[in-house]
Amino acid sequence: MNKDVAVKLKEKAEAIAQRYSDPSRQHNGNAEAFLVEVIKPLSDTTASVTFLKSSGKRALAFFQWINMGEGFWAYSFPKDSDIVGMMLFGGLKQQVEELNFPLNFKEKG
Repeated sequence: MNKDVAVKLKEKAEAIAQRYSDPSRQHNGNAEAFLVEVIKPLSDTTASVTFLKSSGKRALAFFQWINMGEGFWAYSFPKDSDIVGMMLFGGLKQQVEELNFPLNFKEKG
């Protein structure tokens, strides 16, 4: 992960912690505060961020760098079913790569 993207990741994670710490935020009935605990790069364009909540519990978010325009970090708090879906997606992606590979050598015309 290059430095600029890493800096933007840290800034985004801190902004999310601040936003989620708003006691008047919808779905924050316990008025919990969030603190960035760990940022773990997973690849050059993905990362996980663990937030420590004032209750002592943790929340885990998945971040993905979207390289459009100047680029930005998108994030979600995946549910178990989202993770299972992405695991299945990985197999489909591999199949598409295998189908596409020979097309790199087709003659034009």
